Amino acid sequence: EPLSKRQRKRLLKQKQWEEQKDLRRQKRKEKRQKRKLERQWKAEPGGQGSDRKRRRREAAPSTLRLVIDCSFDELMVPK
Repeated sequence: EPLSKRQRKRLLKQKQWEEQKDLRRQKRKEKRQKRKLERQWKAEPGGQGSDRKRRRREAAPSTLRLVIDCSFDELMVPK
């Protein structure tokens, strides 16, 4: 039974996808390995671990003050 043009295209794409499966898997594996090496390389020189985790600084007293004007209280809805 002859295949339609759309079906032939679909089969061709499926075939190409299957053929390139190993290549994609290999690329993903290499990318994962590369990221792992980069993380190890970043962690070694500092010795403090990841840059993401930073210690919090202690809160310092500030001279800034915040003022809220409540003079429009009668116009506000209780909700």
